[in-house]
Amino acid sequence: MVLLAASWLIENWGDFYTRAHGFAAVLMFAFLAAAILTNTRNQRGTRSSALTRTYVVIAVMMALGAFIPLSSIFGEHAIFTQEAYEITLFVVYWSLQTLENWNEEIV
Repeated sequence: MVLLAASWLIENWGDFYTRAHGFAAVLMFAFLAAAILTNTRNQRGTRSSALTRTYVVIAVMMALGAFIPLSSIFGEHAIFTQEAYEITLFVVYWSLQTLENWNEEIV
């Protein structure tokens, strides 16, 4: 289904080659933010409340990053700016997760 949808978009959407990357980036980071929130909700009570709040703030900041391409501040570099912003936030999240789970036993 994905290949059929992609094929249809390539054929019927004139701006596919110039705009699809931006839409895909927004969608990918929206899913990452949703995964962070889901993980945070599922682990609630097993970690400090400060860390839980930090993860929620990161997810909200990632969601707000979806609006970067709508801004005219970054011009033609808006998608690059958004991706750098989102990747930085995800690296912060991943680093905190690594520190939190460093001594966890693997089963």
